[in-house]
Amino acid sequence: MDGDASPAATPDAPVPFSDAQKVVRAWMVDFLFLSASHCFREGNSEEFGRTVRSFAALTDGCPLEDHQIKKKTVSGFLARIMDGRNLDVNYDQDIAVTPLMSAVSMWETMKDMVDPSLHLKIKQLLCVQSVGVCLEKGRSSLAIKTLAWLEKECELPQKLQMKLSSVVNKREVYNQFFSSFSFKRLLDCVQAFLDSFLQENPSGFLIKAATKVVQAQQERGEQMQPAEEQEATSTSSEDQPSASPSNKDPDLSSQTERRPKRMLYTTCLQPWKPETEATRLFYGRKKTSKPDNTQITKKKKWSFEEDQQLKAGVKRYGVGNWARILQEFNFEHRTGVMLKDRWRTMSRLNIV
Repeated sequence: MDGDASPAATPDAPVPFSDAQKVVRAWMVDFLFLSASHCFREGNSEEFGRTVRSFAALTDGCPLEDHQIKKKTVSGFLARIMDGRNLDVNYDQDIAVTPLMSAVSMWETMKDMVDPSLHLKIKQLLCVQSVGVCLEKGRSSLAIKTLAWLEKECELPQKLQMKLSSVVNKREVYNQFFSSFSFKRLLDCVQAFLDSFLQENPSGFLIKAATKVVQAQQERGEQMQPAEEQEATSTSSEDQPSASPSNKDPDLSSQTERRPKRMLYTTCLQPWKPETEATRLFYGRKKTSKPDNTQITKKKKWSFEEDQQLKAGVKRYGVGNWARILQEFNFEHRTGVMLKDRWRTMSRLNIV
């Protein structure tokens, strides 16, 4: 028999499911990483958290290629930056290690993924903000411990170390030094690194495919006029087989109407979240215990001071830059989405 005529060489030859599954998983890893990067850029912490949890569930325990391992590392680093100002989250076995301190350790392992000058700049910003956030939150003792940890774990330039020591000893929360190494600058530099990384490790296959589908749907929708839509609807109705009352079985019809619809999925109060100890440490966990699910958490009202800070933030950075406003101003337990919603409410009420 000719070799070209063998089943393996025919176009309709079956492909092992595991091989196809591997390709699909690779596409999904790329898509989730790109989605997480987009959420980070937008400052959408809630959607970012959901995306990285999906990323973790997909990659946990599965063999990964080198570029996928890099994306997993970068996503963990971004998670620490996203929680950088939240001292109630930890990513380390030692609960005294803040998210930014953990980001410093992870950043040291990523030297081969970034330009040396940018790596040094981001490292310095991480170290300064690790101390600055503690002072900003009124945690002076934690700032002292953080500085001691940085001196032990990192090779800080002597000038930077002396400046940090002076600021911590004087507890100068609003020192000009922190303006030069602000959290905004840290976000900008991390975003520059992320943009460069995405250029070297493209992840847009599914997004490009989905974009073509959406564009095709929009084109078909624009070409179809209302009259044509009505005609298409009537034609579709005519094509359906008509059910004459005389052809119906009364007993069967009544049984069908009384029969409850079968649910494909059960409705659970607690969504399933596959997590391992390693995953929780990699992507962060709350230090405090979770509240009882039976208790309804009251929505925190916006204070006059918060409204004033939001106005000042929009005046400085413009509408839409919620991530920068959130990082530069003191909003406790607020997210970028909350800031956006509050600004929309204030605009509707003519407060702004």
